Amino acid sequence: MPSTSNPVDAVTDFLVKSRVLYLATIGLDERPKVRPFQFMREEGRRLYFCTSNQKPVFKEMQKHPYVEFCASGADFSWLRLNGKVVFSEDLGLKGRIQDASP
Repeated sequence: MPSTSNPVDAVTDFLVKSRVLYLATIGLDERPKVRPFQFMREEGRRLYFCTSNQKPVFKEMQKHPYVEFCASGADFSWLRLNGKVVFSEDLGLKGRIQDASP
């Protein structure tokens, strides 16, 4: 990753430039699930990813809120992040994400 004084900026930069990004969850069947996912934005030192509340992945994250993301760069570098999912009801944030990625 490029050196920067703010680690969140370095992570955000890497995620924006990544060609491949995968999300790992625990499925409703209690088995691991991995799928391609798109990074949407960083705001307030938080990283945002989106999905529909009608998809199985949404229900998986409600039941098992700890996930991992793995991203790879064009130079074969990679980054793995893990954390607890926090769902946002912020309609302004949703609008900003939709404006950037219709």
